[in-house]
This record gives sequence, C-alpha cells and structure tokens, in this order.
Amino acid sequence: MTILTIAVPLDMADDANALGGACGESAADLETYQDRPNTPMQRNAAGDLFLWHSFPNWFFRQDPRQAITRPEWDTEGLINMTGAARAQAALVIWDGEEPTPQAAPGQITVIGGVAGPDALAAMGLTIVPDDEI
Repeated sequence: MTILTIAVPLDMADDANALGGACGESAADLETYQDRPNTPMQRNAAGDLFLWHSFPNWFFRQDPRQAITRPEWDTEGLINMTGAARAQAALVIWDGEEPTPQAAPGQITVIGGVAGPDALAAMGLTIVPDDEI
C-alpha cells in the first residue's frame, strides 16, 4: 500500500472530483476535494489556493494514468467524464526520484509514499488559516 497525497487548485476541484469518481468506488468519491476541518485549504508561495486529500492508493478502482471508463456503479451518469479527462491531463505525478513537483495552477500534483503534511510541505504548500479564507 502506498499513501497518495494530491493537491488540486481550487478552480480545478470539479474536474478532480470527477476523476476521483471515475477512479473511485462510489458517488462519495465525487466529493473528495472540499475545504473541510480535517483537510484545511492550502496555498503556495504565490498565494494560489489548493484543496487536498491523502489516502491509500488501493482506493483507486482504475489507474488514473491509464484510459478511464465510466465505472459500473455510475448507472445514473453522475460523473462528468469530460471533466475527469481534463483532470487526468493535468496530473503531475512525482516519480520518487526527480525533484518534488511544486503545486501550481493548472496542474494536479500527486506525491506517493509521503503522507499528508509532509507531502504538502514538499509541494511548497502551507495551511491557510480559517480567518483568511
């Protein structure tokens, strides 16, 4: 099992949630990237805002690096597959060897093997205090 930490620019949350739903196991995965008390919003040095989530890789039912199809559970067409494809195209996945990619607008940054706060710090992110949102 590998822990994945994913940072999503605020304006890409809908597409990232669509990809999460396409690769996940239920409609609940369509609400992965939200500002919640246990996953406070982050920002980079330029002030860009990011949502994030950290979880075991076995949550994925499809590999987001491969061609994705609508999962069997989505019988009602809840997933925006066009949005999921946009999110997939925006993935920047750390290979564990190159320098850690920095979270930036227009990309969904994925760090494997480093959980939560350490991965976010490696991506150049810091917590946004609630009173600044």
